[in-house]
Amino acid sequence: MRATLEDLMTARLTAMPGMPQALAELSGYPCGVVTNGPERKVRLALDTTGLARFFDGHIFSAYTLGVWKPDPRLYRLAAEQMGFAPQRCVVIDDAAVGVKAGLDAGMHVIHFAHHEDGLGTPSGALKMRSARELPALIREISARLTG
Repeated sequence: MRATLEDLMTARLTAMPGMPQALAELSGYPCGVVTNGPERKVRLALDTTGLARFFDGHIFSAYTLGVWKPDPRLYRLAAEQMGFAPQRCVVIDDAAVGVKAGLDAGMHVIHFAHHEDGLGTPSGALKMRSARELPALIREISARLTG
C-alpha cells in the first residue's frame, strides 16, 4: 500500500497553485515543515513538487519528535531547533489541529482556508484562501514584529 501511494504521489502530485512563486518571494525567511505525517512521505511530496529547496531540510515530523498536533510542543520544538522564539514564528496550516497548536504555542498563525471544510478561522489567526496571499501576510506579520 505504501509503495502504491508513493508511486501515485511521484506520478501525480503537484504544488498548489501559486505556492512555488509565494515561497520564492519569501526566500529570505527561514522555513520549515511541521507535520503530523511521516517524514519520508513529506520529503517525497516536497521533492516531487519541487518545493524541497525552500525548506533547507527543515522537516519536523511528529513521528520523529514523538508529539502530535494539536499539542503545541510540536511547533515549539521545531522553533527551538531552528533557533527561534515561538513569538517570532509564523504557522501556516489548513487543519484545525495545526491552527490550534500554533495559537497555543504562542505563534502567529495563518489559517490556509483553501477549501471549505466548515472550519472557521479562529480568533487570533489570519485567514488565507490562496497561496498568492502568503507573501503579503508574512510582510504584515514581519512589520508588526519589527515595528
